[in-house]
Amino acid sequence: MGAGAPLLGANLVPGLGPVRAEFLVQGTTDVLAIENIAITAGKAEKVQIKWRGRVGRAPLGGTLPISEVQTFGTLQAVKSSDFAALFGITVPDIGPVKSSWQEVDRNGIIGVENVKFTAGDGKTFQLVSTGRVESVIRYDEAFIDGFNIQLAVRGTNTDNLFKLLGIQFPNLGAIDGRVTLSGGIDKLTAEGLHLTVKSSQGLDIVAK
Repeated sequence: MGAGAPLLGANLVPGLGPVRAEFLVQGTTDVLAIENIAITAGKAEKVQIKWRGRVGRAPLGGTLPISEVQTFGTLQAVKSSDFAALFGITVPDIGPVKSSWQEVDRNGIIGVENVKFTAGDGKTFQLVSTGRVESVIRYDEAFIDGFNIQLAVRGTNTDNLFKLLGIQFPNLGAIDGRVTLSGGIDKLTAEGLHLTVKSSQGLDIVAK
């Protein structure tokens, strides 16, 4: 049926910046296939999101859900504070943010696999999240459930962690921690918590 025209310079995502979208639409009056999806939003010097892939079946009308979804996304932000601002959250800058993920189709349920999220400079502080979300869209409606996310934090001091939590507290020393989050939004469970804090003055804190 033709190719989607690029959206040049259009500020379609509030707070993110210009969006460019290219794709190829094929099919019939009953069902479409959206191929060669290439969407870039934002600016590389601030926050930028890229989305690539295809949607094999997008029914027009009826009750059949979108299916054959094979898409991949990446995000990068020079400052973590700029990334948080997209969600209306104010946090101090702890360094750059990078993320990648893959959307998958499970018979009408769209989930997210191979999630990787990192924030921090990787030297003095880093927050890492990996895992999957079983469902983000169910039968064309938002339905978030089935978290299985591993969180890890490491830093040469606790200053950046306390800043993120909005806590004013003296530095306790080097930090190394991890926890697994599972379940749904209404019932999220934390398991496997392990946290150690060690200072050069000999203070050792261990939480399990």
